[in-house]
Amino acid sequence: MTDEPDERWARPAHQGRSRAQRDRLLRAAERVFATKGFWAAHVIDIAQAAECSVGSFYRRFKDKETLFFALQAYMHERARENIQ
Repeated sequence: MTDEPDERWARPAHQGRSRAQRDRLLRAAERVFATKGFWAAHVIDIAQAAECSVGSFYRRFKDKETLFFALQAYMHERARENIQ
């Protein structure tokens, strides 16, 4: 993953620990959305899957929708890297 995703979707992570937590949240969101779907998934589900608190979620993302857009950007970047 690139060091910083588009700042429209994720708040900047300045420390390595913050970046790792953001990445865990993105990977957890991918799993939760895949199993439950966007509408049935809740922030607490994503936070639990990422093994972090709901407060940590909101320090990284404004809401579930911005997380979803950040996840799309993350998946797009991964696909682009795989193609190259």
